[in-house]
Amino acid sequence: MDADTKSIAALVRAARDELHDGSAEGYLAFWRSDAKDKDDRLSRSDRLIAEAESLLKPGDWDGALELWNAFKSGLGCRNNIEAEKKAFCYINLLAEAGNTKAQEVLIADYMHGLNGLPLDKERALHWCNRAAQNGSEFAMKIKKELL
Repeated sequence: MDADTKSIAALVRAARDELHDGSAEGYLAFWRSDAKDKDDRLSRSDRLIAEAESLLKPGDWDGALELWNAFKSGLGCRNNIEAEKKAFCYINLLAEAGNTKAQEVLIADYMHGLNGLPLDKERALHWCNRAAQNGSEFAMKIKKELL
């Protein structure tokens, strides 16, 4: 992992820590609270994610994975639609680059209409074919179901 990827990971952790302790309970407590500093903490978290995003270099797949996880968990965005769009950009980038796990995520998302993506069996089959070429047993099993 290069220095920029480590920095991206550190910034994502800092953004998450700004809001909660990483646990589901901490996440819910933050959003349910009426803390006076909630907006300030959100702004600081958003700035940290923007800084992490600015460090991403082409081909930094570990950094892209960190950012996908951040946006998937809602960091750096003020609404779910924006978060889903940003997360999709990164998971799609990883899948296009040949990351089998990212391809498997897209198979499931398209098969079931998850994470803001439409239910689209053709796109699911496309990613099944790509992941199967990489040796994904999951993709091979799902492909049989789709055909």
